[in-house]
This record gives sequence, structure tokens and C-alpha cells, in this order.
Amino acid sequence: MKNIFLFALIIVGFLSCKQEKETRDFSAKNILSTAEIDEFKYEIIRYAGKLAGRANHETKFNQEFDIHYLELAANHQLPFYYVKQDTGEIYFMLTRIAPSIHYRKVAIGGMLTRNESGEITYYEEAFRTWKMEESELLEKSHKIFSDYVDGKDLSKYYPENSGGEEYIEFPNEEVYYDAEQRIWISLRENPMQYLYEGRTEHVQDSIN
Repeated sequence: MKNIFLFALIIVGFLSCKQEKETRDFSAKNILSTAEIDEFKYEIIRYAGKLAGRANHETKFNQEFDIHYLELAANHQLPFYYVKQDTGEIYFMLTRIAPSIHYRKVAIGGMLTRNESGEITYYEEAFRTWKMEESELLEKSHKIFSDYVDGKDLSKYYPENSGGEEYIEFPNEEVYYDAEQRIWISLRENPMQYLYEGRTEHVQDSIN
């Protein structure tokens, strides 16, 4: 009888943990105020968003581009946000409308750390999804984001490993994120690269 009782407790605990993980709430709106969400989006938009028309990665922080990036940040949403209490790592996911005949969105998931002054000391983007309808995007990206927060390998979601199911578009076999430069890098040389003013030699404009 004692063994049966212990076994039942283990099962209940396992199911509770599983359910808690599956329903884990990463909603940014439950953690941050509207003003804090707007501030956070603007803080990282020069990394996560497209370059301003006359900017490059060296000049994009210039004051002359502030209005562009304020508008760009407003066109992004922050559905997921999570802070690891033991490390202080901040995990986030932005979404934005993607160029498409139909209404589609893409998601960008990443992580950053700050110093005691609040300045960003490390920034990375771990994934960018395919274009999807918003409901599908949030469902799939929640799975990816949860694994990302837990430190799990995301390669099962890559195009070459997902069995035809669309999850992550980047990174893939030819595109990776350089956390030191804080930009996406393509290993395939773009023959039209010289037309993209201010772009790094091997970075495709389409990635951003």
C-alpha cells in the first residue's frame, strides 16, 4: 500500500510538472507595463529590425535615425518575455507583419544580459521563424521559445530537420547569427550584394 501511495505521488508530480511546462505563461503584458514594452522594443529594434535606408551597422545608432527606429519598434509586438532569476538573462520574442499576399507574421527570439548600469552586455538572436498566420505562429513559437529558455537544442526545428513542418527559417545550413557583431551572416555570397548600400559583404538584406 505504501509503495502504491508513493507511486501515485510520483505520477501526480510528473503530470503537474508537465502541465505547468506546457501551459507556462511567457506573456510580456503580464510582466511589463505598456510603457516598459515600448521601451524594450525600442532598445533592441536596431538589432532586430531592418536597417534605416541610409544607415549601416556602424551608423544605425546615430540620432538622425531615431524617428525611423521609433516607428519600426511600434510596428513590432512583444508577445513573450522571460527573466531567469538566477542568471538575470532576459529572453524575448518579437513579432512583425511579413511581406506576403496574405496576412502573415514572423517571430524573432533572442536573449540578452545587462550590467549593473542596465546596459546591454550580450545580445543574441536564436531563431527567426517562417511566415505564418498569427495563431499558428504563436502556437509554434511558444514551443520553440520554451525549449530555448530551458537551454535545449533548437536544431530539431531547423528547415533541414523539421520533416517538412515549418518552424525556424534561420538559422539553417547557410545562415547563422554572429553574437559578437549582433547580425545574421549568410555563407552564400549574394551576387546582388553591391546594390545594398551599407550592408556587410556576406549579409543578405532578406534576412533582416
